[in-house]
Amino acid sequence: MKNIAFFRRLMITVYDLIILLGVIFIFSLPFADIKINENASSIFFFQLYIYIVIKAFYVYLWANGRSTIGMKAWKTKIVNTNNNSISYKTAIIRFNIALITNIFFCIGIAYSIYDKENRTIYDIISKTNLVKI
Repeated sequence: MKNIAFFRRLMITVYDLIILLGVIFIFSLPFADIKINENASSIFFFQLYIYIVIKAFYVYLWANGRSTIGMKAWKTKIVNTNNNSISYKTAIIRFNIALITNIFFCIGIAYSIYDKENRTIYDIISKTNLVKI
């Protein structure tokens, strides 16, 4: 199966970020009364908490349903190189590599423009494909 094009990936990312903002808002409510900016350790633990929430969101959806809400809207799914569901380990690797490569000027997703098979850096490293249903 052929990987999806850059524009579709970008739109899936936008859809997922909108949903993710709501998830982060809801999971941040328990910290509404806490003054996080009082010391560095509370800032660190809050950021770690948000990282775990985001990671759980993506890893759970990728490993169980094979697609996020944005992926379902654009009729795509994530599969491994054998066109099977990905494991939790693969989803965790994919998430971490995507996070690292996209923090720096979205290099991870922009790479798909130049790749002949429309793969991102994290698709190549995690041996996954984002394909149309």
